[in-house]
Amino acid sequence: MRFNIILLIIASIIAGIVCVVLVSADITSGGIEESAVRQKIAKKLDLTQDQRAKLKILGTGLTAQNKDTQNKIKDIREQEKKELLSPSPSQPALYGYAKEINDLQGAMAEKRLEHLLKVKEILTPDQFKKLLSIRFHGQWGHGWKHGDQASKG
Repeated sequence: MRFNIILLIIASIIAGIVCVVLVSADITSGGIEESAVRQKIAKKLDLTQDQRAKLKILGTGLTAQNKDTQNKIKDIREQEKKELLSPSPSQPALYGYAKEINDLQGAMAEKRLEHLLKVKEILTPDQFKKLLSIRFHGQWGHGWKHGDQASKG
């Protein structure tokens, strides 16, 4: 039983690290590729210059918030690692770290939804509908839809 719990904790940590790395890579990647993606989306949505400016400002704020949260998660993962490497890891401490990470990831999800509501205020209803279609079908970076892309329709 104890062995299964330890395996579960280790698997959770590995999965969490992979998620943080993927999210971090998605947010911090940028430069020409990200700019090209944003330009394609702006063209598909037929954004006005005013909309582009507002969305750029809005996106910068979310990126900064997510970066702070990701840094906190990274620090907690380091604490987890130290605890796991100790001769006798404290199960309550490890569960505490897992809860902290879950809380931070939940906060990021809520911020993403708040962000989308602000985006919705900037876009027309048709533009927002197109944006959601683009994102759900994985045409924007990794999009929201992870997994089998063959089911796009």
